[in-house]
Amino acid sequence: MKSSMASGCLLVCLWAPLGFLHGSHWIALACAKSIEPRQRRLACGHGASYWAGFLVTALGGGWCRSGVNVACPGGEDMSRACLWAQQTAAYQVIYTAHYISLAWICTHWVMDGCHIVLWARQGSRGEPLRLLCDGPELGQGRYAAVVAIAVLLETLTWTGFYDWSTADESINSMALVLLLEMVAVLLTACVLLRFVRSRSRGAVVVTS
Repeated sequence: MKSSMASGCLLVCLWAPLGFLHGSHWIALACAKSIEPRQRRLACGHGASYWAGFLVTALGGGWCRSGVNVACPGGEDMSRACLWAQQTAAYQVIYTAHYISLAWICTHWVMDGCHIVLWARQGSRGEPLRLLCDGPELGQGRYAAVVAIAVLLETLTWTGFYDWSTADESINSMALVLLLEMVAVLLTACVLLRFVRSRSRGAVVVTS
């Protein structure tokens, strides 16, 4: 019990302060003595994805702020209309890519936060890391797929569905929409995966 509480406190302390930049809570999970090798590799992979996302975001952001953009006619720094109507194809690609990578690390961080205490308890007990509550294990790309689906939805939102601009409050309201999408995708995925898992268990019982 004490070990689980200590692990939980450690992971929260690593996750909360700018954890979306370094993902060190995954490194702590990978270093847990009781975690099995397969889950250790999984934790290392997720931690590495933070660094890859941070690198792409930093490089793309630096390039986009180097003066290569075309000034927006409305005077805003950027907007959806200006991005697609005024900017060059190269700028559109790199601008979009660097925000996709930012969405990856932010979405990953938010979803990790929903699990952090649960994973601390599971890791300290030598149990496999699972999605919310008694959901399926994180292996076989399940968790990465959930994060990727959320990132895809968020990207479609800010590139096509939501008319945003840095010149007004629409950028803040869009951020709230994107956050709600992250949580909605995670909860939906957990419900669907648990349903599939329960159906497969039922099929095994019937067959036996």
